Amino acid sequence: MISGNPVLAKSQGVLKTDSKSIDAAFGGGLEGGRVVGVWGDAGGGGAEISLALLSSSLLENPHSSAAVVDTTGNFDVFRLYAFIFARLQDDVGILRSLNEAMSMDGLGAEEVAAKALDRVNIMRAFDLVGVMEAVGEVRDELEGRNLQAIDEVEGGSVDPPEAEVVVTGLGEQRDAEKEKEKEMPKRTFVADSDEEEELLFDDEPAAPISTDVVMTETSPTEEQDEILFVDGSADQRDDTSHLPAVVTAPHVQPTGAEQSPSKRDPAPARTAFLLIDNLAHVVSPLLQKDYTQAQALISSFLLTLSHLTRNHTLHTLLSNPSVPPRPSSRKPNPNHENQQQPPPPSIFASNKNVPALVSLLIPYLDLSLLVEKMPYRKVDARAVYADGEAVKRARKGIEMVSVMEVMSDRWGGRGGGWGTFVCGERGLRDV
Repeated sequence: MISGNPVLAKSQGVLKTDSKSIDAAFGGGLEGGRVVGVWGDAGGGGAEISLALLSSSLLENPHSSAAVVDTTGNFDVFRLYAFIFARLQDDVGILRSLNEAMSMDGLGAEEVAAKALDRVNIMRAFDLVGVMEAVGEVRDELEGRNLQAIDEVEGGSVDPPEAEVVVTGLGEQRDAEKEKEKEMPKRTFVADSDEEEELLFDDEPAAPISTDVVMTETSPTEEQDEILFVDGSADQRDDTSHLPAVVTAPHVQPTGAEQSPSKRDPAPARTAFLLIDNLAHVVSPLLQKDYTQAQALISSFLLTLSHLTRNHTLHTLLSNPSVPPRPSSRKPNPNHENQQQPPPPSIFASNKNVPALVSLLIPYLDLSLLVEKMPYRKVDARAVYADGEAVKRARKGIEMVSVMEVMSDRWGGRGGGWGTFVCGERGLRDV
């Protein structure tokens, strides 16, 4: 069953979910450079849509990576692997193209899916500040700030140190080497995951980053200095104080473009997909404490995220839960300025759920989606709904489907479009 309000999608950077109904509601697919909000209750299908789009990005862009900011620790890596593996088994053309793009010969679906999973960077965040730092790392990587100083030295863009004048036999200018060590480039990137834990618990001081410049030793050793200048009994052939100053050029190893292609490190994959899983989990406590301050903080963050997405043509997804409406007898929170709860945005009267943080996120979203499970047939609806309320009944013969509807669309006019699908072990499947 295909329904919705399809529009012409952009031909560049479009991701598909492998479900005709959902892709039709997207107008052919989800284009890049958009911030998309996905809401859904547990098991409703919202997480599956995010995984389907993420797997599509990894398979269609073999030289890209994806960043996942997980605030709850519930991101299902095994389910993502199952989605990727199923796509590779169903579409032999994608498997063949990935083998060619990554210079691999005859790897099976399991090996290619594992390699695709290696390009997913999962960052655990425990509060809003952690989420902002994780997005900041993605921004630094896209704008080339990470390892900038080291890349300049390795790539040869920084001029090598000038030749140092050393007076043989005197050793009066050795302090210059110490000054040069103090000016060595430092690490400018933030370590992730396992490397960060090693840095936190490593008692030994980290070794300084070695440069590619190796100075040749021309001055005598300390023992020779004692022979030359303490007792003055050295042979005339060892006394070099009468010689003029000798200029020694540094030995520079070939780096950057001078290195052979086989010795160069492969270019890091560029982030093309950003998923922030459950932003409401870290924002809601701040709103309960100080609504005004939290609103200003989240608004500034969302504005930065929107600019980052547009400037680098990212696929950015904000996955959040949808919650049932609050009872009217609930006591108002004095810290909340807006006490009136927004009405359910669904076009289906049976869906009463309200997306979390919808009033804060909608102004910064380009596309907002609501996913909910509903009965498929009339007989299923009669068995599920009683007295106008949904009743959770575990009965055989009741068929439920997931319904995705477009709540709002800033640019494409897809608001009101919807599609149905079923979540399976191998991904999304049309009804």
